[in-house]
Amino acid sequence: MESDEEPLTLSASTLAALQEFRKEEEDNVKKFNEMKKKAEVEDQERKMSIHDFKEDWQLSQFWYNDSTAETLGKAILQDADENTVIAIASAPSVYAAILKLPKCEVPTEHIYCLEFDRRFEVLAGKNFIYYDYNEPHNLPPQVLHKCHRVLIDPPFLEEECQKNSALAARNMLVKDLSQKTASGALQYRLITSTGERMGPADVTVYKAFQKTYPQLTRWLNHIASFTEEFEDLPAGKAPAASAATSTDAADDEDLDLFGSDDDEVDEEAEKLKQKRLEEYAAKKAAKGPKPTAKSIVTLDVKPWDDETDLEEMLAYVKKYEVEGLTWGAHQWIPVGFGIKKLQINLVVEDSVSLEDVQAYIEEDEDHVQSTDVAAMQKL
Repeated sequence: MESDEEPLTLSASTLAALQEFRKEEEDNVKKFNEMKKKAEVEDQERKMSIHDFKEDWQLSQFWYNDSTAETLGKAILQDADENTVIAIASAPSVYAAILKLPKCEVPTEHIYCLEFDRRFEVLAGKNFIYYDYNEPHNLPPQVLHKCHRVLIDPPFLEEECQKNSALAARNMLVKDLSQKTASGALQYRLITSTGERMGPADVTVYKAFQKTYPQLTRWLNHIASFTEEFEDLPAGKAPAASAATSTDAADDEDLDLFGSDDDEVDEEAEKLKQKRLEEYAAKKAAKGPKPTAKSIVTLDVKPWDDETDLEEMLAYVKKYEVEGLTWGAHQWIPVGFGIKKLQINLVVEDSVSLEDVQAYIEEDEDHVQSTDVAAMQKL
């Protein structure tokens, strides 16, 4: 019996985009293999940069800029000695920054790069350790309760990842945190780096403030939308405090209801104002269009029961394609009674409506019970 369903085909534009993506991936693999060969015959590790490794959104990889990575690297090294053992977990850009530091600023050789992405074995060599945040107790002997210092950056914002990363850090650290370096400084140091998480208390305070000061809230939100343009705006002066305390009588005297022409216009001030506005307009035009604002979102998708076909549900979710949306990594989170929810990351531009994304997913009534935004962070 022949199926009535038409075979699935891709549009010409989609096929072209897929081919371009595959070619880019092939080029990256080729470049990586070349680096690996060089590392095998020469001591190339210390010559590599984090920029030699392309960020993989599927793994929620977003490198620190060079300045931030160097600052974090120096912070974890401060007051260390030759016996200090350091673990850099899920933060390869910091490890790469440490390799770039002068040898005189790196007192210890016991610095390990713990990463899920095995590409970084080329960067760290024998000091590379495969690390999966889902297995915080599965650590090799060289770092299990052997590290005096840990710098860890949980790759995802959801609570499970944060919890497991904390457990991993505790299992890496030595049990005696009072140990001292040769100079008498404390060996112990823990640095965690993660995005901001909004909790119920934040929402409660914001709503209370919004209710008490509605006009001020609207004004603050409006002004905040121009944050990126603050430095380019013409200089101005805030009203003097004494102006707010003027008497009603003085206000009445200054008030001109009929727009009298008696007051002279300060021509010099007007010229200066116009000049500044023209300079601002020219500077803004020279900058060109702003880069598109993006956010990384963690979305929870809950099935009806333990008999729901989760793979079919995942396939339906990823069918939603709009310009400005990129699906990322996913995992299955147990919620009880054998039921697992889908937790999936996506990178969206500000033009993408999350409500539309959720509405589309919830239309799949055969599989989906509900959806919820678990976490969201600006990139």
